[in-house]
Amino acid sequence: MRRRTRWGGWLAFGAVLMMVIGLFAVFEGLLALRSPDFFVAQGGRVLALNLAGWGWLHLVLGLLVLAAGATLFGGGARWAGGVGIAVIAVNLFVQLVWLPAFPIWSIIIIALDLLVLYAIAATWPDRRVSTLA
Repeated sequence: MRRRTRWGGWLAFGAVLMMVIGLFAVFEGLLALRSPDFFVAQGGRVLALNLAGWGWLHLVLGLLVLAAGATLFGGGARWAGGVGIAVIAVNLFVQLVWLPAFPIWSIIIIALDLLVLYAIAATWPDRRVSTLA
């Protein structure tokens, strides 16, 4: 039988939020691929990628964030926290770069990414689960 730690709620919140962010990124990627005129970009480019490349990047990254969140929610394996922090940090950076194309949405996702980073980082030292005999 497992005993809950005091940070279990934060970890579950962060994992669910990761899954939501991953779904949003998948939708962003699909939207960029299917309707490129929806986003405002200078000359159809975002940094060094065209909008189709950026759409694929969002799609793949969104699937990675979604999978990491599901893994973290499913059992909270120790390695899942590290992977979660890594993919959310990459997603945060991608949203910073995506800021000129869709500013308000990017700011919202950046704020959610920061919440997830806090939720995972705050639970890191206290993620020990003991078994009761």
